[in-house]
Amino acid sequence: MEFFHRSRLLLSMAMLPMINWHPTLKSGVKPDLKGLVVMGSNGEYVYLSEDEKRVLVEKTVELTPEHMLVIAGTGWESTQETIELTQDCADRGAHAALVITPHYYGGRMNEAALLAYFTAVADQSPDSRFCCIMSPNLRMLT
Repeated sequence: MEFFHRSRLLLSMAMLPMINWHPTLKSGVKPDLKGLVVMGSNGEYVYLSEDEKRVLVEKTVELTPEHMLVIAGTGWESTQETIELTQDCADRGAHAALVITPHYYGGRMNEAALLAYFTAVADQSPDSRFCCIMSPNLRMLT
């Protein structure tokens, strides 16, 4: 996989060495840290290509000690894209999916739409854990 592109450097790969930031991870002592979140809602995952997202999850799983969970942010505006990314991240070893509320069509995100979105994603998700993020500032419900 080429991480240097003609137009830009895949900066998300720069975070991979940070997986070993905790000194006890290298020593084999199990820290209180139970897992890592990759592509969380505060990250720049929206700027990554579909391939880059998958490689980032795969490399994070590869570098994370076995006793720790890897939780992959898979929420997207499209239900189908969210389902596909959730399945692909599970196939690459992620233990759980972190799915945030779609927000682009805020005026259409009523309770019925959100229930349909999260139900569809959960129903088609692998047997991994599934976490819904109901961010109040993204819900736009009255």
